[in-house]
Amino acid sequence: MKIDFKNPNPVTRFYIDEKNKKDCGWADLRIPSNDEQERIDKATVTKKEKFKRGQRFEVEKVDETQRNRLLWDCMIPKFGNFTDQDGKEIKCTTDNKYFLMNEVVVFAAFVGRSIETLADDLIDVEDGKAKNSKST
Repeated sequence: MKIDFKNPNPVTRFYIDEKNKKDCGWADLRIPSNDEQERIDKATVTKKEKFKRGQRFEVEKVDETQRNRLLWDCMIPKFGNFTDQDGKEIKCTTDNKYFLMNEVVVFAAFVGRSIETLADDLIDVEDGKAKNSKST
């Protein structure tokens, strides 16, 4: 298996209509790496110490709105061929990704289904690697 050190977490392009790729919307998707997930956690999770009956507890508070913005921005580096009600192209911005994932159920379902497919493909690669590396 080749690993590209210049691009260790490449995107995979998914189309809303696999049979008509030319005229349909698409999204480049990827699973966040551990480093990206840690960066998102650092930006969205605050930890506080609380004391109750002489014992210290750590309480985490998560800014879910910001977490979703950062996560979706990371998972959807690029999309295209989507238009608004006036036929105007929807630009691939962080705000538009957040709106589409939060408000447009069809877009969110497409991305969710595609991410599941991508994750399953990664598991298949890992399973294949494990099977091939067994020593007998």
